[in-house]
Amino acid sequence: MTGDVAIMSLVALGTDAVLVRHPEWLSAIRVAGGLYVCWLGGKVFLSPLDSMVVSRDDGSSPRWYLRTVGITLLNPKAVVFFASFFPLFADLSRGVGSTYLRMGLVFTFLSASYLVVFATAGSRLAHGLQGSAFARRWVPRGLGTIIAGFGAWMVLG
Repeated sequence: MTGDVAIMSLVALGTDAVLVRHPEWLSAIRVAGGLYVCWLGGKVFLSPLDSMVVSRDDGSSPRWYLRTVGITLLNPKAVVFFASFFPLFADLSRGVGSTYLRMGLVFTFLSASYLVVFATAGSRLAHGLQGSAFARRWVPRGLGTIIAGFGAWMVLG
């Protein structure tokens, strides 16, 4: 969550500076972001379910927090995601920065909530899905279709 908040803040500052000077670029950012989300959906669609399941870290490393923050901060997909998703909802009349702040707070709350749920139920669900031939075949296709559909909505929106 720390890494996500840092990335959201940097993206908000950068996007705000660009869109204040060039508000017409918002459509280009939206389309580029939508195409990127479609590409991600296609990758998920074609991925085997096993590649989506991450092995559990026992947390024995005393540097787990710094390691996970570093991974998040160095993930270019996170930057591209926030830079492509947030402009869809940017309200130029209220200022992009304040709009991003509100969206960032909502995103952080929702993300933390679902991470707790996933952490609690994830290992049981992953084990059950990996044992199912139906799930191994159709879960990635369903998730990929949903992600690509959202990307198409962004492009057409």
